[in-house]
Amino acid sequence: MTQVRLLRLLQLLALLAGLVLASPAFAHAVLVSASPGEGATLTKAPPMVQLRFNEPVEALALRLIDARGAAHDLIPTSQGELVQADLPPGLPEGTQVLSYRVVSLDGHPVGAALSFSIGKPGRASAAAAQGVSAAMTLWVVRAIDLTLLLGGAGMAFFFGWLSPARPSPRFRRASMGALVLGMGLVILSVGLQGLDLLGLPLTGLADLAPWRAASRTSFAVAALLEFAAFALSCLALRGQADSKMLGLAILFCIGGARAASGHAALADPVWLMRPAVFLHALTAAIWAGALPPLLWLAATDAEAFKSALRRFSAIALGTVSILLILGCVIAGVQVSDPTALLATDYGRLLLLKLGLIGVLLLLALWNRRVGTPLALSEANGAIRGIRHSIAGEIALLICIFAVVAGWRFTPPPRALLEARGMDQMEIWSGHIRTVTRIEPGRMGENRLSVELLDHSARQVAAIELAVILSAPWLGVEPLTLTARRSEDGVWRVPALYLPAAGDWTLAIEAMVSDFDKATAAGTYRIAP
Repeated sequence: MTQVRLLRLLQLLALLAGLVLASPAFAHAVLVSASPGEGATLTKAPPMVQLRFNEPVEALALRLIDARGAAHDLIPTSQGELVQADLPPGLPEGTQVLSYRVVSLDGHPVGAALSFSIGKPGRASAAAAQGVSAAMTLWVVRAIDLTLLLGGAGMAFFFGWLSPARPSPRFRRASMGALVLGMGLVILSVGLQGLDLLGLPLTGLADLAPWRAASRTSFAVAALLEFAAFALSCLALRGQADSKMLGLAILFCIGGARAASGHAALADPVWLMRPAVFLHALTAAIWAGALPPLLWLAATDAEAFKSALRRFSAIALGTVSILLILGCVIAGVQVSDPTALLATDYGRLLLLKLGLIGVLLLLALWNRRVGTPLALSEANGAIRGIRHSIAGEIALLICIFAVVAGWRFTPPPRALLEARGMDQMEIWSGHIRTVTRIEPGRMGENRLSVELLDHSARQVAAIELAVILSAPWLGVEPLTLTARRSEDGVWRVPALYLPAAGDWTLAIEAMVSDFDKATAAGTYRIAP
């Protein structure tokens, strides 16, 4: 590959990264009417549901959770602004929850949920459990893919910049197989992401809907950059291009892929988090990508191993330092108070990751302080000892990548979260404390109230306040509720129907002034 072609390649990657790191705003389709309407009470079950939007849409999914908790996947039809579907016969009396998801003109998926009652409002007796096979498969695929991306694709940088020896034919064949597997897993993960978005089983991979749904999200951009990293790594290993330039391009793709999507990259402040995630992934790839080639060289070429080890040791301290500093920054934004480490699934996964990293750092420290000097001095058995240590580092990194892949299913706290029993939750959002109560906090009819307080426990006035409740495990879209301010200064939603028990994600969006918006999110457990 000529220098001109490489320059064009890097320019294309820079353009892709610019598109990734930009955050343009788009208008979305808005539901303007529904039949039955939100909160309506009907004497008998209607034959169909109709949703009308402010612009033409295409329906992705329509699901009904009936008053007994049974889930019904409806077959929607789209006619311009109108989406409609026949309801199943024999719906029980009580409150039904309708979840919808459509694609608007701007190409972005839009989803929400509404409820209506037959006869009289009533509680669900049980919720239909959503199958976990698709989500579990997505986790396994993403864990393997992340390992191959950071470890497999990352080693192209090692061979281009640190290794004096080129990979042997046997090592090249094994590496190429791993990279091709990575490309296949990237493609598969797009379909699995779509299944997870739409709440479909694994058999849904044969349909176009999940692939189309995933292609509308930022995950598709991340998958494209991951695929590019694997493809460029294949070129680098085959020695058909400038390995140094390709090594940098591959790192650029890896960092861009991780910064394109995910909880951390999209957290506020985005101007800090996206570059932090980009550099965090880049340095992780430099570290992880060096380990498999070093292990291979230690077993096959002692002189080349010692030369590569010297070069890697020269950059290892700086690489690991940057990795740890950025990791602390990202964790600090995601979990700003230690109490959330034990109170949330995200925090518990973070503690597990920190424990694994602690052991990994001890091994790396032994390599730097003991193993590397002994190996370079050709001490008896030193190379064998450092081989075992490198193999241990690789095993620990695989475990860490599996934990990181699990964060896909655990929304982060991003605020101080303190749960007080079943009836109250307090969340800090900057200088404002939101105190939320759901009463009686059980499946069925509830009352929700939100109070905004400052550090002196005085009420904070707001222009408007919205509450968003979601339960992805139930397979319904988020419920968006507009609260109204009472005379006592408390914001209330007087009639709230929750169709299932379990952990509901609660988000508060309060417009304090035209220039000040308070947002907070946490988990609220609803009892049976």
